[in-house]
Amino acid sequence: MASQQTNYIITNRSRDIFGHFDDALAANGDLTYTTAAEGSTSFSIAAQAAFTQQLESDLTNVAGESGNVQLCIFVHGFHTSWPGMEQQWPLWGGNLAGTGGYEGVVVAFDWPSGDYDIDYYGAKERAARTGTESFPQLAAFLQGVVADLRNAGITVTLQVLCHSMGNFVMWNGAEELATKPALPVSEILLVAAELSNDTFAVDPPDPNTPGQAIASLGANVTVYYSGYDDVLPIACTLDKWAELGLVGPVSGHTLFEAVTGLDCTAVVNPANAGEYNATEVHTAYFVIPEVLQDMAMTLMGEASTYRTPLAGAVAGREWLDPAAGSSGS
Repeated sequence: MASQQTNYIITNRSRDIFGHFDDALAANGDLTYTTAAEGSTSFSIAAQAAFTQQLESDLTNVAGESGNVQLCIFVHGFHTSWPGMEQQWPLWGGNLAGTGGYEGVVVAFDWPSGDYDIDYYGAKERAARTGTESFPQLAAFLQGVVADLRNAGITVTLQVLCHSMGNFVMWNGAEELATKPALPVSEILLVAAELSNDTFAVDPPDPNTPGQAIASLGANVTVYYSGYDDVLPIACTLDKWAELGLVGPVSGHTLFEAVTGLDCTAVVNPANAGEYNATEVHTAYFVIPEVLQDMAMTLMGEASTYRTPLAGAVAGREWLDPAAGSSGS
């Protein structure tokens, strides 16, 4: 089966007087399109038309004779610089395909997420503006790609994968995606989410970050969380709520339909973070094979062999069991 030949990053960063991407939001949240050869960590700006042509070519090749292809949009979290993104994305995107087995095409969405640790609240403000100013442009771009390939006899199915504060970006921009009815979003993966833990509770709805806009996209939603997360405890203090990516969906409440809380504590922990050379447990999801394989299977609409219902829990609450994966393969 063919695989994508180009790495893609769409960003809404502004550029300094030297033309380098900085950590401010572009005017009106405007988007810039960049590409790099597969395996390269040096991205170059491309005209939107050229970017679209290359992406549609990759999607067409991956679709092959089946005429069906999946396109996953990845949104990163807090404190990611442009040089950091250039280094990080080819690794994480490559891991999703190579280790995880994802057979679609992946595109990263980059935003100015804070170039120093104390810029947390500034990053959240830019995250909110990214959702309201840039996501309408992203949705329109994706709508065009889906329509172009539909006219060519190819069906594109979209997924969204968010990490950390990237989930807050998604929360702010989900309504923009939901208002584009031609966007067929099938799966939404919320990893180490910097949202309140009752975001997807419906009895009563969450007063802080209610999840109705995300749920209204009609996709399956998986919340990946770990009690060993070593970054989100700080976010709990700053946000003044229990973080979804640390404790999972609030217990004792009914969740929105099609939302699953996946407890990854047995796999996403300090031991595995060290074994797979992750700098933090918070980011270890993207290097641990069991998690990557679960993500890939889920994105492709397959039943994950790693998931086991939590004992005594109501529907929508499972845990990532590495033993179940080995026995189910």
